[in-house]
Amino acid sequence: MGHGNITREILNNISCPSKVFGFEVNKDFCKQVESEISDSRLVIINDGAENIKKHTNENINSVIGSIPFSFFSKEKGMGIIQDSSDKLVDNAYFSQVLYIKFNFKKFEQIFN
Repeated sequence: MGHGNITREILNNISCPSKVFGFEVNKDFCKQVESEISDSRLVIINDGAENIKKHTNENINSVIGSIPFSFFSKEKGMGIIQDSSDKLVDNAYFSQVLYIKFNFKKFEQIFN
């Protein structure tokens, strides 16, 4: 979730009954976003995306990420991608900012 810039734009463009689960490991970033974005649809989760199944009970319609996969082990990165994929409904949307093309191979293994 970072500083909330992308999160804010997502909230500006989704329907009223939707929810946004914002994962962020930096507690200070969570506090900053909480103080700057007042929207009941935003659920701020001070944890890593590798715990998506722990924090979301329902299936989800989309994932929008900017996770720096280069910082993680291959196993952790693949776990995040697979767990996210497992939570997605059919015909859902997955978007990930990739900082280096090398990581694209991880996504090709799970998504067609």
